[in-house]
Amino acid sequence: MMNSKTDLDLLFDTSIIETAFIRNKHISYIKSDNCIGATIRNGHFWELWMLKYIQENYIENTNMIDLGGNIGTTTLLMSEVLSDNCKIHVFEPIYNDILYKNIKDNNLTDKIEVYPYGVGNKQEILKIKNVDLRSNMNFGAVSIIHNLENNENSFKINIIPLDNFNFQNISLIKIDVEHMEIEVLEGSIELIERCKPTIIIETYQLDKLKDTTVFKKLTNLGYVVTPIQEGYFDFIMKIAN
Repeated sequence: MMNSKTDLDLLFDTSIIETAFIRNKHISYIKSDNCIGATIRNGHFWELWMLKYIQENYIENTNMIDLGGNIGTTTLLMSEVLSDNCKIHVFEPIYNDILYKNIKDNNLTDKIEVYPYGVGNKQEILKIKNVDLRSNMNFGAVSIIHNLENNENSFKINIIPLDNFNFQNISLIKIDVEHMEIEVLEGSIELIERCKPTIIIETYQLDKLKDTTVFKKLTNLGYVVTPIQEGYFDFIMKIAN
């Protein structure tokens, strides 16, 4: 159930992607994506500003986690600073074939484990509207929680708490899960209490998050929240020195 991905799905439709070469990396992206894909098509690396925050907050000889990996741009940036013999664990329930292709095409399968799951506060299967990868849209903004649909043609997503994986020696976690941040943090609190990683998080609901029990636990651990100026509703959560 909780295995990492080891190959592309046999039904993966390569006709929906294009590939660019940016910053010495092969990056496949969804042709019709009008946000991340359009940025890459125009020769720019998506959210390159993230690299500075990864460099500043990663601790040498530790592992990293990317929650909501999308096609893998942040994961690829993480790989640039990752110490030898360490791992990046990346979770992506919808675009994991493109993500895995980008890991494989850049010869990073020994450093990066791809998990084709969503992350939440309990183990469950959620059904969402099928995502048409030929649509002209911002695929990075697709929200599981806002697209729930229960019929026989719905797309099924396995949701698993991060704590179920018992990851060790984690210094940095990126969370970009489109309105499921609270559930993700709730399902990761044991890891956070154990490893006390820095968290780079995108959230549109910071005020709501601050009212939760899990945020109070983070505060009690010493975490403080600081806006990232280059980001779009992005924040650093880390234990104050």
